[in-house]
Amino acid sequence: MSTIVKGLDRKSERDNNVLMYNKEYYQKNKEKLYKRHKEWRIKNPDKYREQRKRWKRKNPDKVKKQQNRYIKKYPEKVRFLVRKNKRRRDNAEGSHTFGEWELLKKQCGNICLCCGKKEPEIKLTEDHIIPLDKGGSDYIENIQVLCHNCNSKKHTKIIKY
Repeated sequence: MSTIVKGLDRKSERDNNVLMYNKEYYQKNKEKLYKRHKEWRIKNPDKYREQRKRWKRKNPDKVKKQQNRYIKKYPEKVRFLVRKNKRRRDNAEGSHTFGEWELLKKQCGNICLCCGKKEPEIKLTEDHIIPLDKGGSDYIENIQVLCHNCNSKKHTKIIKY
């Protein structure tokens, strides 16, 4: 009985040494390993996708934590993506990117074109000059920068500020 316990002790000690070596190796070669893994992901997108799916199924708590960190770090982008998905579900013609929206806000000086208030005093929203339900598109050319209050007042009128 005591030989079995000794064997287990040696095995756990060996496992611990291997684990420590792997951690040290990873710290010393982090960039090289990251580059190799990125190359593998590019060459094997289907395998990587399946691997990620399996990991997500096994680690729902970690996935939720990652999502919450992302939402806290990028709330504006998350809001944009939620609205974009809604427009896609509603079969809106065209689309624009978050970068295009940020550029449009910057070109307007982060100011509501209707009332003249500036961020961060207000939250700027995307307003469709020609509303989607009146045949307007979701291309950036049909978007103007308004605060939530002015956007709500405009409702479905066709007004370009």
